Amino acid sequence: MKKFSFISTLLLALTFSFLQLSAQETVSEELRIKEWIDGQTITIFDHQITRVFGETYDKNAMRNYHIPVTNIGYKDLDQLKDETQLTAKSQKWPAGKLDEALQNLEQNAKGGRLFVYLERKENNRAKAISFFVILRDSADEEFFRSNVGDRVPEFGDFGFWSNYFEVDIPDEIKYPFFVYVNDRKSGNLSDFKFEIIQ
Repeated sequence: MKKFSFISTLLLALTFSFLQLSAQETVSEELRIKEWIDGQTITIFDHQITRVFGETYDKNAMRNYHIPVTNIGYKDLDQLKDETQLTAKSQKWPAGKLDEALQNLEQNAKGGRLFVYLERKENNRAKAISFFVILRDSADEEFFRSNVGDRVPEFGDFGFWSNYFEVDIPDEIKYPFFVYVNDRKSGNLSDFKFEIIQ
């Protein structure tokens, strides 16, 4: 009986690990950059983004997996439409479904879509419900704010917790603009700031 219990526990753990790794693989590698430092500009999804400031990982940690990680990406409306049309073509959507999807983008993501990926050591520090984003224009005036939902963290392949969320921007925007990713549990006024240059 003990042998059966051990085997079933092992199979359950392996299945859980496989599902978690499969879910993580759906996150673009562009978003999983480990060493994005303050002042560095990286091109993600064909947009130049500078990390202005944010918490930096501990280089002296005994098991340094470059945690914490908070990264963003951005796709404009044209990119989202192009991707939707490619998906529709490859999956042979009926014309009505494509039209509906494009109309939905026009209504809800006129300013594009923001993608946020994060990794933390503790589960409770990676819960999406703890985060919100603020968008500010080039004069640093706020024009959009959003909670990011309640997506639960996933246990990663190297012993960390990760999360990923998307935020549609309902109104047209002008470059450059700033993105703040804030953690309600940190106690800081602002935790991470990025500038989307173009």
